[in-house]
Amino acid sequence: MRMAAKWIARSALLVLVGSAVISCGDDSDADGSPSGGTAGTGGTAGSGGTLPQGGKAPSEGGSDTGGKSAMGGAGGAADGGSAGESEPIVGGAAGDGGAEEPGSGGAPPEAGAGGAAGDGGMGGAAGESDPGGAAGAAGAPEVIEGMHIYVGCSNSSGTIQRYVFDRNVGDFTLLGSVAAGSGLSAAVLHPDGERLYVSHGSQGRITIFERDPFTGGLEELDSVTVPFDPENPSGSTKNPQIAALAVDSGGTHLAVASAASDLVLAFALDEDGLVGDVAGFDGAGLTPRDVLFNTTDGFVVVPYADSDKVVAHEFDEGDLKTEVETSLPADSGPNGVAMHPNGDWLYVLNGSEGSVSFFAFDENSGAMNHVETIDVPVPDDFVGPERNASAIAITPNGKFLYVTSRLDGVEDGTLATFAITASGPDAGKLDLLDPGGVIGTEGVGPSDFAISEDGTFLVVANEESDTIAGFNLNAATGAPVLVKTRTACNGPQFVLIVTN
Repeated sequence: MRMAAKWIARSALLVLVGSAVISCGDDSDADGSPSGGTAGTGGTAGSGGTLPQGGKAPSEGGSDTGGKSAMGGAGGAADGGSAGESEPIVGGAAGDGGAEEPGSGGAPPEAGAGGAAGDGGMGGAAGESDPGGAAGAAGAPEVIEGMHIYVGCSNSSGTIQRYVFDRNVGDFTLLGSVAAGSGLSAAVLHPDGERLYVSHGSQGRITIFERDPFTGGLEELDSVTVPFDPENPSGSTKNPQIAALAVDSGGTHLAVASAASDLVLAFALDEDGLVGDVAGFDGAGLTPRDVLFNTTDGFVVVPYADSDKVVAHEFDEGDLKTEVETSLPADSGPNGVAMHPNGDWLYVLNGSEGSVSFFAFDENSGAMNHVETIDVPVPDDFVGPERNASAIAITPNGKFLYVTSRLDGVEDGTLATFAITASGPDAGKLDLLDPGGVIGTEGVGPSDFAISEDGTFLVVANEESDTIAGFNLNAATGAPVLVKTRTACNGPQFVLIVTN
């Protein structure tokens, strides 16, 4: 009995000593204690790399299980435990490690090396949780550099495709897509580049996406309804038919052109870029087709297609009121506006007539003084009466202006290039590039186009042929040179370019 008691006491002492060594260990073992060892699960950041939905970039080592300690002890073997998962394996008798001769089941000093000798591996390879932590570090977002191109489609799911264009090989690579909902009509990016607003013309609502600044991926955040009648939001079920969107330079308000309700509305944006309440609205004509803030954000400029006029609405912290109206010739059908970076020159696209009207714009009063209107040429072999000019934009450096035309919707559309006179008595006037002032868009029915931030690349969305076409822009002449055409989706409606 006395010998048995002595044996039991010695066994208990061995267990206590082993426990003390496991608890105290050296610094690396302390970092890998049961609570510290689980830090390795930080590597699950890498699991966010679902590129089609773009939420997060793929990691180089962080899979769903990558955060677990790659060298964890399976527990309890006399030699300290073989490598395996780092999840704690609770329990396990002292077993061989509890023999009378200390160290036969894993000497206490070696307990931290391979995972809690003889005790079932509590914490599992506590001292080797670093490999798991490293996986978490590798899960940091990977920047996908280049031009990210977003194409909104008119299919039933309202797909927004995301491409990157590699100028070294001259090709588009589809990175993924997200379903926004049917009826896509327009899109605009927040000035911070991290919020994308997409309108659904047939549904009367706006969807807000978060844009990952590293990967360019999109994740839906919210969706809001645009009222047909802002004074009685719940009193009408009519669709306002959203035609265009714009965000002010400070990112505080979103302007919406509602073609069916003949209104332009301003929504407040909160500090996270989410759409709040209607801050103000105004209407001064029929069928607003476009909307832009002038360079000082003091005015919202809107072309009213069925009233043949352009209006500068005074804008004050969301409040809108009609300030200046300028009439255009009958049946001009203004449907687009572009402001020169200097803030003094306004260009109005007359879609039905197929022309561009140039106005001197007063940024203090909103006054518009007509200077000239010039035709947008069509190909020499085109015999149809239709012009259907569809989109207008100016390069960021203010040197060139481009216009797309749908023509008859059967022939390929056109892309016209104009140089903007920089100074002198003709300052602001347009000169058609010669030769090559009008080229094909390599597709039918161009609905929209976008210019890169550096002004050297242009992408056209051809709605009727379901294609997009990329053009390099000559820095000296502005001449577009076709680089690549590819099939995109059913009826591309809009296109945006964001450079990472």
